[in-house]
Amino acid sequence: MRRLDFYVQHMLRQSAVGILMVSGDPVEFRFANRKTRRSNQPISHKQVIQLVREVAPADTSEALRRNGRARFTTETAEGGLVHVNVDGSQSERWRVMIGTSAEAASARMVLKTGWGGW
Repeated sequence: MRRLDFYVQHMLRQSAVGILMVSGDPVEFRFANRKTRRSNQPISHKQVIQLVREVAPADTSEALRRNGRARFTTETAEGGLVHVNVDGSQSERWRVMIGTSAEAASARMVLKTGWGGW
């Protein structure tokens, strides 16, 4: 199972609208009511990079290397679509926002809901 699918399944079971992964921090599940739940264990930088590499299209990977940021949509194991927004501008501290809608995976959603740190 791809790492992304594991997290998306958990997000859907919990009725979350998005996931924020930051290298070295616990994974944060975000809800429409502005509440969050965090995993017990942090996700390593290596795990974040592996998750992105498993699912990112080749042109997206190149854009990420060139610009430090990328957005893409990918299909889950169940056939649903998720939107992924990656900020790799800090080489050792990537931020990945995942959502079932483009808005949920965007920096705009972070600002609108008060979810900081993006």
